[in-house]
Amino acid sequence: TFAIARALEKLDRRDVRLVGYDLIDENLHYLKAGRINALINQNPKRQALMGISNLANYLVFKKETSQMNLFPLEIITRQNLESYLGSDIH
Repeated sequence: TFAIARALEKLDRRDVRLVGYDLIDENLHYLKAGRINALINQNPKRQALMGISNLANYLVFKKETSQMNLFPLEIITRQNLESYLGSDIH
């Protein structure tokens, strides 16, 4: 997403609404600058924790794991970015 935001910045285009995913530094820079309108966070830390937990439960405790785990998507904007980063949600 940040590559598209960079290109739009070079073209001085502000008429394009841009939505991306992942809270990587480059995306956060353009979100703060107003070039990216929203980012969808998929909470990779929670996904990794769930995967390791399921693997341990299966290997150590012989528990069957769910074939599907649903995670909420988090929509991050300039308005809620600082409070989101300051929380322990992510």
